[in-house]
Amino acid sequence: MVTIHTELHRNLHCEPGENLLTALLRQGVDVAFSCRGGTCQTCIQRCAQGEIPARAQRGLSADLITKRYFMPCVCEPTSDMVLAAPQAQDLLCPCRIEAIRPLDDKRTLVQLEPLRTVSAEVGDAFVLKVEGCDFAARVTQSPAQAYYLELEVSSCPALAVDQEVQVHRAVTDSRAPAPDPKLWDE
Repeated sequence: MVTIHTELHRNLHCEPGENLLTALLRQGVDVAFSCRGGTCQTCIQRCAQGEIPARAQRGLSADLITKRYFMPCVCEPTSDMVLAAPQAQDLLCPCRIEAIRPLDDKRTLVQLEPLRTVSAEVGDAFVLKVEGCDFAARVTQSPAQAYYLELEVSSCPALAVDQEVQVHRAVTDSRAPAPDPKLWDE
């Protein structure tokens, strides 16, 4: 049995052959997840100490691997681990606006060129960061369908083609439960 220590000093246990996501959920930790197969990156976590199995980092960028991020849904720990909260700035994807199309008075379709790999499916909730402000967005076209990431944005400020912005997956994606940090307390 492997012991998992959380940032808030809670000790959890992962049974042999059990992935870390299952262990966290079994012990009442509210972790966002979706695919359970290591591809959507919804459950991404950061390891402060311990050995990360290579399979748990497959598909992550070199930058995220260097920063010790991993996918708990495909991680079967072989040694004790200390988890640390993911840092929002590590998960941001810089993008350049390619096209803007107003849909109505309240919604805008924004086509983005991601400047690094971004995992997204149609319907995923994202956040568009423009000049320090966050705007709720929903994916209408993923980079897997076409090179561009297309978002429907509500209450969007004035945007310009070629403007640089950032996006990240919304923690409160309606397809996955939002994490509850209180559950990490003892």
